[in-house]
Amino acid sequence: MVPPADGSAGYIAGGAPNAPANAPRSGFAAVFSHPEDRALALIAGPSALTLHIGGEVVFEMAGAGPANPWVPNPATSAAPSLADTLYLVLGSASGTAPGFNLDGIPVALNVDAYSLLGFAASNQPPFQATLGILPASAAATARITLVRDSPAGLVGLVLWHSALAFDLPNGGVCVAASVPRPLLLLP
Repeated sequence: MVPPADGSAGYIAGGAPNAPANAPRSGFAAVFSHPEDRALALIAGPSALTLHIGGEVVFEMAGAGPANPWVPNPATSAAPSLADTLYLVLGSASGTAPGFNLDGIPVALNVDAYSLLGFAASNQPPFQATLGILPASAAATARITLVRDSPAGLVGLVLWHSALAFDLPNGGVCVAASVPRPLLLLP
C-alpha cells in the first residue's frame, strides 16, 4: 500500500519488470489513489534517446473506460470511466519530488521551464498529441520528438513525464495523474 497525500487508500500496479530499458514498451506503472479510484496509466518508450541521432519517445495513456482492454470487466470496475476527459502529458527537467497537488490529486513532477514549455507548446513540435480528449477506449498516444544533433549540454539530463486527466463538464478539475516516466538523454 502507498498512502496518497490526501490520506485515502492507494496502491501501485505495474508490469514488464524484465524488459530491456531500451525496449519500446519497457514497462508501466499505474497509481490508483483518487477518492473515486480513478486511474491513469502511462507507458513510455524508449526510456533513453541519443542526442546525436535524435528520435521519438511514445507515450501510451490508458484510463478506465468502457472499451479499454486493460479493464477486465468495465461494467463492474470500481474506477469510473476516464473516457471523454481532457488529457495532458506534462514534463519536468527538475525531478519528481516534492511534486505538487492539483485538485487533491498528487502529481509527482516539479514545475519548471520544461513543464511550462510543454504546456505552452502542447500539440506543436516537438510535442505531438500531448493534449486532447480521451476517446471511448480511454486510451491515447502522444509523442515527443528529439531532433538530430540536439545540444550536447543536455547529455545526462533526465526528463520526467506524467499524464493528467481533467473532467471538463465538472469545472475542469484534475481527476487522475499517472506515475511519472523517465527519459534519459544520452550523447
